[in-house]
Amino acid sequence: MGLQGETPWTFHARFVCLGYSQVPGVDFSDNFAPVVNDVTFRIVQVIRMMLQLDAVLVDVETAFLYGVLNEEIYMKVPEGYEEVYGELNDTVLLLIMALYGLVQAARKWFQKLSEVLITKLTSWLVKQIHV
Repeated sequence: MGLQGETPWTFHARFVCLGYSQVPGVDFSDNFAPVVNDVTFRIVQVIRMMLQLDAVLVDVETAFLYGVLNEEIYMKVPEGYEEVYGELNDTVLLLIMALYGLVQAARKWFQKLSEVLITKLTSWLVKQIHV
């Protein structure tokens, strides 16, 4: 508990992979993810305002957690999980989604973002054409 009269303390934890132990060509083949230029971002915002389109904010803190992995990636169970998994001798976890620390996390998130944006943009354009 916090001090008297204050709200209780909260603790946050992040499940992080040790990406530095990944081997290129074995654990991942591509880790490139494009970065937007600030001038490009401003131009897109001006176009969005001129077309009176709505903007949606993305929680960047958790963005990397939405990338789906195509490769099989296993990781050791982190220390402190003995209560959950019992004895941790050779226990490993199969990752289905990207986690912080994976070398390819940014790439996987960008692929997912591209899929969603292309799908949404295509459906929006079809609606505009049929109006």
